[in-house]
Amino acid sequence: MEELAYSVLGLLLEMNKRTKLKIKNMQMFMTKYVFNSKYIVRNLLAATLLITFVGVIAGVIMMIDVNKEEPEEVAESTAQEMTLYTYQSVSMDVESISKLKTSIEASNETGVEANEPQMVSESTGEFDSRFVAIESNVNVRAEATTESDIVGTLNTGDVGDIISSDGEWLNIKSGDVTGYVKAEFVLTGDDAYNYAADYKIVKGVVTESGVFIREEASTESEVIGSANAGDTFDVDSATTATVEGWVCVYLSDDVKGYISADYVSLEEGYSTATTVEQESDEETSEDDSTEEPEETTTEAPVETPTTEAPVVETPAEEPEQPAEETDSNEVSVETTYRDAVSLSAEDINLMAAVIYLESGSESYEGQLAVANVIITRLKSGAYGSTISDVVYAPYQFTVVSSPEMEGLIANGAPASCVQAATEAAAGKNNVGNYMCFKPSWNVNTASLGSYTIIGNHVFY
Repeated sequence: MEELAYSVLGLLLEMNKRTKLKIKNMQMFMTKYVFNSKYIVRNLLAATLLITFVGVIAGVIMMIDVNKEEPEEVAESTAQEMTLYTYQSVSMDVESISKLKTSIEASNETGVEANEPQMVSESTGEFDSRFVAIESNVNVRAEATTESDIVGTLNTGDVGDIISSDGEWLNIKSGDVTGYVKAEFVLTGDDAYNYAADYKIVKGVVTESGVFIREEASTESEVIGSANAGDTFDVDSATTATVEGWVCVYLSDDVKGYISADYVSLEEGYSTATTVEQESDEETSEDDSTEEPEETTTEAPVETPTTEAPVVETPAEEPEQPAEETDSNEVSVETTYRDAVSLSAEDINLMAAVIYLESGSESYEGQLAVANVIITRLKSGAYGSTISDVVYAPYQFTVVSSPEMEGLIANGAPASCVQAATEAAAGKNNVGNYMCFKPSWNVNTASLGSYTIIGNHVFY
């Protein structure tokens, strides 16, 4: 037994020596071929490839395991769906299919109809508390009774705001009229929106001052007036649609003119109620117009065809046309002389620029009249104590905001305008004490106390 033990021990020692030898040989191999800096790049690349290969193999094995588990679930789900479809197909007999078809068609029709009200309701928000008149000559009264005073009139298509309602009467405000109207003569809400669409009116707002109004839609046509920034006109939409680059505007009920589209901004709106005073003025104006003689028209000034801004030539001497008595309030103003006003060259230049923009297309008498309005305002002191104060007074001579104003001040206005400013300052006066003027087509002369007409302007 002892000998066996020694034999095993000797064998183990021998194996230990061999193991140590193998380990030593491995160390020498690793030192020489693996950790040697000479082979470091190759060894790292080999290690990377080995790791990648092992990772790919592991991923494939995991995917195979997952796919082995899924078929049972998929098969079970498919079986359920097939069962459901089978049940549905059995239930869908001929009668059911017919009903389904009818239902789908009805849904499509309903869908089309449903879209239309959405468009209307989106647009009718503005008429939630508004109305439109559906008859003409509808009385608006001061109180909710037919015994109350009439404060205005509504005509078909007139629109206004609803203040309150008791069912039979509406308390409304339309334009300058506030009062009561019977509900049976108006529409509200969606009905009002749809009805009012046929009565929309288009307004043209002039964007620059000194713009020509012509008889026809052409720069070669005769100039019949001029307009300044902010002037508003009713637009003949049908005619405007037929002339490119022009806007046809109403100067009065039966007189139209054309303004270059470059100088007009179009706005949509509605007509409003007419006050009792406005109705009275219109009737008076109509009566007067039947007795008015024809006015002598003056030849249009020469202009550069490429622009619609007024261009004036110094006119030759021409006899002064006496004003004809056409209305009980119209007077003939003779040329007189008053005390001169001392003005600087800058003041004269500023006046001349305004005169040009306000009356560049008028005769010299018309330009002198505008100059005297400025001088009279200066003398009154109501608009300031200097020429600059007068012409730049708020909401008065709106032409001062015209882009041309700076150029005229820098380069000078035409000679006739400078002459008119100079003579007015020297005391020559052809409009008396009038301090206001408007284009003749834009003023109701019946509402004026007294006035005189020179060219295309009414001075009052």
